[in-house]
Amino acid sequence: MEEACNLIGAWIEPKLIILALIALISSGAFPFFLHKYKVKREREEKLFDTRKEEYQRYFKIMKNTARLAGQEYGEFMTKTLPEASRSLYEESSSPGSVVNYQKVMHEFNEGV
Repeated sequence: MEEACNLIGAWIEPKLIILALIALISSGAFPFFLHKYKVKREREEKLFDTRKEEYQRYFKIMKNTARLAGQEYGEFMTKTLPEASRSLYEESSSPGSVVNYQKVMHEFNEGV
């Protein structure tokens, strides 16, 4: 009986429990969290790349549209479109601002 108590006491010693917990964390939990972080980061990078490609395609189409319409693309993108977008945002998409935004886009695409 005394031997069994000594054996149990030896395994319940804090220095062994702490080492066992550290081994468990370093071999199981830590790699698991690294894997979760890696998956999340890869998903965000893929989403970023997809959005980047779509925006590049969109602006290429807008530039071609401006060229075909015979309008100045630089002026439209730096002055006209930002003003229409800002009024749309500031007026919380009110009917007047939506109509104004559609008018600006229609005038831009009118020559195509």
